[in-house]
Amino acid sequence: MKHSIKIISLLTAVCLMSACSLTKKEKTYDAITFIAFGDTPYETAPIGAAKTPFLNAFLGYLNQTDTHPLAPEFTIHVGDFIKGSESKKHCNEKRYIFMKDALTAKLKTPAFIIPGDNEYNDCGNRSEAIGFWHTYLGKLEDNWSLEQKTAFALTPVNRQNEQQDNFSFVRQGVLFIGINLVGSRVRDVKEWDARINNNISWLTQQIEKNEKYVRSVVIFAHADPIRNINTPKYRNAKYMKAVMNNILSLSTTTGKPFLFIHGDYHFFESEYSWYGKNILRVMVGQKMDKPIVITVTNDINTPFIVNDKDDHFKIIVPSLVPESATGNKSLSL
Repeated sequence: MKHSIKIISLLTAVCLMSACSLTKKEKTYDAITFIAFGDTPYETAPIGAAKTPFLNAFLGYLNQTDTHPLAPEFTIHVGDFIKGSESKKHCNEKRYIFMKDALTAKLKTPAFIIPGDNEYNDCGNRSEAIGFWHTYLGKLEDNWSLEQKTAFALTPVNRQNEQQDNFSFVRQGVLFIGINLVGSRVRDVKEWDARINNNISWLTQQIEKNEKYVRSVVIFAHADPIRNINTPKYRNAKYMKAVMNNILSLSTTTGKPFLFIHGDYHFFESEYSWYGKNILRVMVGQKMDKPIVITVTNDINTPFIVNDKDDHFKIIVPSLVPESATGNKSLSL
């Protein structure tokens, strides 16, 4: 120990005399790939049954990714696994058990899920529905298989105390955040007020806490904010605007590439510079046979690559880093 102290002191003295500096080597990261899907499977038969062809095919693909060049490190379901037309009468317990089994016992890659309005906000008994969701899908990492837990052994998953649906983790220098942002009608003002405030607090806390240590930020939600804002009967515009303005403010402050991924409208869509020069928006499609594969690269000039599992399309996102922190749009409340 004494020898180490002497060596460090000597190096410091030499640097002081010669005006040199000891600099910390900048950490480099590998690219990270994951799969996002949602608004599916809308199936209720036991896993593996003939009545679940789409889910069976999807799980089969995911479990054979070891040799695939786009092997995902995790999978995320962005909500709505129950048909909207069935929400009022069919948010029964077995539907939530079905999804838990699909994402844990039947899947090799670590999986996450966030609520959709079909299994929560639009259910006939909302309190019972969210109870089922929390019991079987909340903190899904606690139900992972040994193989899933091993794959994420060095990646702690954080949950918000006030709202356990919201999660975050940092992997390969990327901050991933999931929030409970559903669409459809506002049926309980107090519940929406509390949930949206929790979402804003979680996003702010996690991004401000980690911005010095990450290269990109990826946010998962269910709702398409703009389409919800433009649907007056939902009466949720002020909530969507509040979350969006929070994301825009944080993206401007950090200047890092942001990726906002959601479901809701059942078709694939992407939009560069989404209300902010450094934000990419991606809406996942509904087809389980063509899940969206996203790679967060280690190239700041090309931060995101989006394609489907068979390279039927590929979108290489140009630089999303703004030349300055100004120029982002905002939505007036």
